[in-house]
Amino acid sequence: MPDGVLVFDVDGTLVDSAPDILAAVRYSFSAIGLPDPDPVAVRAAIGLPLAGLLSVLAPADRAEELSEHYRAYYAEHLLDRSQLYPGVAEALAGLSRHYRLAVATNKRASNAYRLLSGLGVLPHFCALVGADQLPPKPAPHTVRRAVAASRGRGLWMVGDSPQDILAGRAAGLRTYGVVWDHPVERLLSVRPDILGRDLHHLVELLLE
Repeated sequence: MPDGVLVFDVDGTLVDSAPDILAAVRYSFSAIGLPDPDPVAVRAAIGLPLAGLLSVLAPADRAEELSEHYRAYYAEHLLDRSQLYPGVAEALAGLSRHYRLAVATNKRASNAYRLLSGLGVLPHFCALVGADQLPPKPAPHTVRRAVAASRGRGLWMVGDSPQDILAGRAAGLRTYGVVWDHPVERLLSVRPDILGRDLHHLVELLLE
């Protein structure tokens, strides 16, 4: 089996999970009597660990209450509307034949596991590390652990946010920033090695 490891983020990279995350945030705000947060601000904060996401949306003294409601709701609804981005299933299938694939996410590992399993792509990965296990990205710990757990040689970090690119670089990997429907400026600010609209260019780069 090849020993090169490709590490992927989840939210906004492989999965368009924004609708279910937004629903969970709205529910948690409503549950404690706060007005609906700005959906644009919620989308911009996706990819941060939960505490970071909530800290940019609500008063700090309500964060613990919000977290409890968010976690309870999201655990039950994480597959309601989330879906793989176009071409992701095919890209993972092709890459997994030539590389070891791993996940480093700022989600809880259990939620990432259920999400990827429910969307049918979990078997492509040989390791999955969440931010409930180690310090979140942009710290490199989850990326390094994902590479080590894959028992291979880290090559690329693939992600959609500055946290992903900074973590991958700090872990000694090359970085691929995937834009999808996100504002490109946030990735340009951290200068990934390669910037792509989707995963097509990554597949071309690594397989063709």
